[in-house]
Amino acid sequence: MSKPTLYIVHGWTTTTDNWQGAINELEQRGIKVHMLEVPGLTTGADKEYQISDYVDWIANKLPPHTIVLGHSNGGRILMNAISEGKITPSQLILLNSAGIYHRSLKARLSKFAARLFGKLFGQNNPLRPLVRRLLGASDYSKASADMKKTLENMLESDKKLNPARVKVPTTIIWGRKDKLTPLWQGRKLAAGIPNSTLEVVDNWTHNPYRTHPSDFAAKIATQVKDIA
Repeated sequence: MSKPTLYIVHGWTTTTDNWQGAINELEQRGIKVHMLEVPGLTTGADKEYQISDYVDWIANKLPPHTIVLGHSNGGRILMNAISEGKITPSQLILLNSAGIYHRSLKARLSKFAARLFGKLFGQNNPLRPLVRRLLGASDYSKASADMKKTLENMLESDKKLNPARVKVPTTIIWGRKDKLTPLWQGRKLAAGIPNSTLEVVDNWTHNPYRTHPSDFAAKIATQVKDIA
């Protein structure tokens, strides 16, 4: 009997090294894992990407009728590709997924601070990254120009994403302590995706594959084996 296979589309990161512990745990539980390296992120930022670029990319990478997990930005990519009919997985697993448009106060403050301190102090002033860190934008400030523009494009694309068009069986798993994609976003996805279930894990934050690799692998392996 062949092993069940899980494809993973990672989130906003430049390396998948922090996934390796969870992948090892999954493989020990009899799951064959394919990690798909997202262009412009783990493959290096060679240009700015639109959501349409990522939809075309995943359409060429993901075989039909497979089980696929999308974390954060990876979930956004998968939902867009499914809603456009470009991919047809047998099951979608969303882990703390992006995709719900929300222009938060923190984002507004961060953008305001970037403009303000850019005018007052210039790009090389040492106070600039400090202020951006205090506003929660340190990852953004470290990114290349292409990655920054790609992130802006992804956030903008959420205005057009309609969860009701994600018409595949979907399991939504969310960390109650996630501050990057708060639980209300998971509940909104669950309310919008027609054939979906939501499971909330109390002690998980945004990256449980890194903070709780064994618990994460056990939960995902159960899902994959049940589906397979």
